[in-house]
Amino acid sequence: MTYIEETNASTEKQNTAPVSRLDSCKPTTGPLPTSSTIIRKPGRAEVFTTVEEAPIIAVVIDRKLDNWGNSAGEEYYPVTGDVQSQVGSDIRSVAFHPCVSSTGLHFICPQKLDPPHARVNSWNASLATALALPPGQWRTVWSDKQAECYQHDLVTAPVDGIPEYPSFQEDLEKALSPNIINSLVHPVIQQLVCKQSAADDWGDKY
Repeated sequence: MTYIEETNASTEKQNTAPVSRLDSCKPTTGPLPTSSTIIRKPGRAEVFTTVEEAPIIAVVIDRKLDNWGNSAGEEYYPVTGDVQSQVGSDIRSVAFHPCVSSTGLHFICPQKLDPPHARVNSWNASLATALALPPGQWRTVWSDKQAECYQHDLVTAPVDGIPEYPSFQEDLEKALSPNIINSLVHPVIQQLVCKQSAADDWGDKY
């Protein structure tokens, strides 16, 4: 990919980064994620399979709310190398899995990686288990709020062999390239600075 900087799953620098401060911040409101049509979790009854290895990309995550205060997904902002060192703990490593549904629909499933020294997140860990099944093994995945994790079931393969997703790299770059952060003056970075400043002010006063 031309502009998006990938990280290696075994790269200690990325996997030992502290948990993102965004995860504990109040989600922002505004337009729904522009990349949500291609980068998304599978539907409740959607039968799908992964098709190849997932690239891991260093991103900042912005959680969105709709007009009724409900979760409206996450927007992913890849961060270039020179900015990564300055942003620090707000960086998350996310694996983007190329997937094909039983109806032939292509989509990219995001999977957040837990930093090794942080408490294991049951949602992240269970989704990782479901997505770690070999390509060509068809499954369904759904959220189990009572158990606080994702569940998955294996299903009979609707087609023989492993389907192809030839436009995966192109689709991933098209979805993420408009969000690339290559400067500290990027609006998302400024939003982080404002949130941190507010938190610091609150601590000073109370």
